[in-house]
Amino acid sequence: DEVLQSVPEKYKKASLALGSTHWQAIKNNIKNVALPGIIGGVILGFGRAIGETIAMSMISGSATGAPSSIWDTFSTLTTLINNKIGYVAAEPKSVSALALAGFILLTIVLITNILGRIIVNKTTRRMKK
Repeated sequence: DEVLQSVPEKYKKASLALGSTHWQAIKNNIKNVALPGIIGGVILGFGRAIGETIAMSMISGSATGAPSSIWDTFSTLTTLINNKIGYVAAEPKSVSALALAGFILLTIVLITNILGRIIVNKTTRRMKK
């Protein structure tokens, strides 16, 4: 929404002045200008979904082991941390393993968010010129 609203009005007006319909102006001009920002927004949403704990635990089925098909239950880093944190207090190696899983998850989410934010910022900055 932020990216679509940052598209200058001159793109739409120029397209309409050349005889395009309202739909053609959106489809051919505004969409093409805003597409990198939309992709950046999708990346930001993906990064947020990766870090979501409870929703992923409910959807994934929290199975241990690798799934044999795409329809099998699976486990993500968030569900691993969520399900195991209460049982590992007595074992220092398990705590270290979960801390490493948390660090990996943090790194993935951080890189995803930085990448998405860079794309959105470049797109909106380019549109404001």
